[in-house]
Amino acid sequence: FNEMTDKLKESMDALQAVEKSRKQLIAGVTHDLRTPLTTIKGYTEGLRDGIANTPEKQHEYLQTIYYSALDMQRLLDELLNVSNLETGKIELNFQPCNLYEYLTEYMSEASYLLEKKGVEFSFDASNFDKETAVMLDPDRFLRVLSNLMTNSIKYSSKIRKPKITISLQSYEKSVIITVKDNGIGISKENLPHIFETFFRADQARTRVSNGSGLGLSVCKEIIELHHGKIWAKSTEGEETSIIISLPKITQED
Repeated sequence: FNEMTDKLKESMDALQAVEKSRKQLIAGVTHDLRTPLTTIKGYTEGLRDGIANTPEKQHEYLQTIYYSALDMQRLLDELLNVSNLETGKIELNFQPCNLYEYLTEYMSEASYLLEKKGVEFSFDASNFDKETAVMLDPDRFLRVLSNLMTNSIKYSSKIRKPKITISLQSYEKSVIITVKDNGIGISKENLPHIFETFFRADQARTRVSNGSGLGLSVCKEIIELHHGKIWAKSTEGEETSIIISLPKITQED
């Protein structure tokens, strides 16, 4: 009877967690769609009522409407991605991949764009077996790296030059990938929640283009589909490290 009671309590706790997550999801979607919808409505009314009475103003109003619509599309695409990943509707295309070669190629492609943004970018594989292979979906994992880079740039410090370092470490059964930046960091209160859907540290943010709160949630889903783990360490005002653990291919595999 006690065992049955405990299981019932666990089931109730799980249901409450799902309900809380559902409410947060609805609140997040509502919050993030309201701003671009309000903008589109207001500027459309301005065109209808003749407030934009010159070609220049009309062009400006149309551009604002267009970019607000893009914000909405971006949010809905991200939401669909999260939903498909969570429900298993997206099948990953796994293949054996030399992780050192994969990241070296990514570095060569990303470094040029990051340097244009004034970001110092480095790669440390000094403690890594360069023959190590993992099972990867290269395109999906690229999405993870892209999301992490975007976050590092978005939350860079205004008082020092942005710096991002990707480092690799090899262990007996796993590899560790660390993406470290010297940005504004994350508070202790927010750190446990950053991989939750729609979570954002800046609750006052209103533009979807500044981040939907879905980027790290997508990363978490993709990494877990790789049978890996992802977590974060951060010192507020100094740095943040996102750490990814992936199982490596052994001789037995």
